[in-house]
Amino acid sequence: MRQFVACLYVCTGRGLTIVASVIEGDFRCYKAQAESMTCVIKDVIKKEKVKGFPEVIVSKDLADGLSYLLVWLLLSLRYQPFLGDSNSAINL
Repeated sequence: MRQFVACLYVCTGRGLTIVASVIEGDFRCYKAQAESMTCVIKDVIKKEKVKGFPEVIVSKDLADGLSYLLVWLLLSLRYQPFLGDSNSAINL
């Protein structure tokens, strides 16, 4: 098992932090670890008083997990109204 952890700061009028972890392996084997990692990340975000949310991905390999994470991030920026007003929309 390999793991990749990233912290992304997205600013579209407001600051938002996404703390993400990609775990390499089969979801059936690492489901409990993914859930506990999500709880740990939530606790750190709350303790540090950061506006943001966690994302833990279990993927067959790190490249697929990172690819999913980037697509998820770009779609979140495009379609989530809480990231900014309509004047600060990101055109993809």
